[in-house]
Amino acid sequence: QEFKRLFDEYSDPVSYKQKFLDQNAFLVYYTKGYDGPGRKKLEQDVVNERQTLQFGARNEAWVAWENFLAEWEYYVRNKTKGTFQNQNEDDEDFSYMASYLVGTIRAVDSYLQLAPAEDLAAARKEASIPST
Repeated sequence: QEFKRLFDEYSDPVSYKQKFLDQNAFLVYYTKGYDGPGRKKLEQDVVNERQTLQFGARNEAWVAWENFLAEWEYYVRNKTKGTFQNQNEDDEDFSYMASYLVGTIRAVDSYLQLAPAEDLAAARKEASIPST
């Protein structure tokens, strides 16, 4: 839960409009987002889109991180006990673990792509990371 909380503190909050859309998905779907003559469709909103992308990236990062931790525990346990049958089995399990870590990094990177450029610059400066 700490993992998600860190992302949620920086992400755009869920708006009243998004809560309405979520709670009334059936109605919104069948009316195709119609909100009256001369008004934009309910679902067309850049802020809602960014918030949705942020939460999607957060969830992808969380799932990949949880999978990495599970694979890490499995790998360490089997490596310590010497239960791998051969080097190929060892390499295969290590490969799974690495792929989950790469997935976590990609998801976090996609999340950071949604952040304002000035926030990223300030974070890089704080962490002493050169700009790319």
